[in-house]
Amino acid sequence: LTFNPTTQAVVPHNFAFGLAYIDMIISDGSGGYFVAAEEAIVNGIPQKNLIRILSDGSIDSNFQLTVSGVIEDMVSDGTTLFIGGSFVSVNGLPR
Repeated sequence: LTFNPTTQAVVPHNFAFGLAYIDMIISDGSGGYFVAAEEAIVNGIPQKNLIRILSDGSIDSNFQLTVSGVIEDMVSDGTTLFIGGSFVSVNGLPR
């Protein structure tokens, strides 16, 4: 396991990051993680913006958000993910 003292996230090694510009990682409350990344290669697959990694280490292909900028903060209450940062739209909708 890896612990990030800034985000207080514990990251298991059941997924692999390649080239990555990761801004933040938080738990999804179900054994997986939300990853805010400007760019990343996760398990060999190029990703950007916001990625959800499932508890088995795979990428959640049903979770797709396009953010027009940088995510600087994330909080989850267990059912809703709140994001903040330097962006003006999410999936084309104004913030």
